[in-house]
Amino acid sequence: MLDLIKGISVEVAGYLAVTMLVLIIIVHGLIILKLLPYTWINGGKSISYESQRKQSILGIIVLTISIVLLLVASEIITVSIPSILFSIVHIVLWIMVILLVVSTIMQLLGTHFEKYVMSIIAFILLVCVLRIAI
Repeated sequence: MLDLIKGISVEVAGYLAVTMLVLIIIVHGLIILKLLPYTWINGGKSISYESQRKQSILGIIVLTISIVLLLVASEIITVSIPSILFSIVHIVLWIMVILLVVSTIMQLLGTHFEKYVMSIIAFILLVCVLRIAI
């Protein structure tokens, strides 16, 4: 399986990861705009639209930072960074891999929307981030 993942180019993994993150941002945007029910995410456990709106806004901020990190890590955007900063980016990528494993499992245990849509996005994102990390 690892050989299969290594067969994906880092650049392709970077573009695909960014695409998955943009899709997640769109979902959060649709929740904020009330075009998707807030009960479709977070396992249906959000207590109100307002609390979910705050979580979605924070999520969009974190996802935007993640996009920048993945663009740099996959060398789609080339910047010269000190080796210590590169090491930190690499550690963050592995933390993301762990979080994405948990996220994929949680999506599979969530609402129908999470099971059938978001789990696929989370799994693709996991594979892409793993490829960039290795």
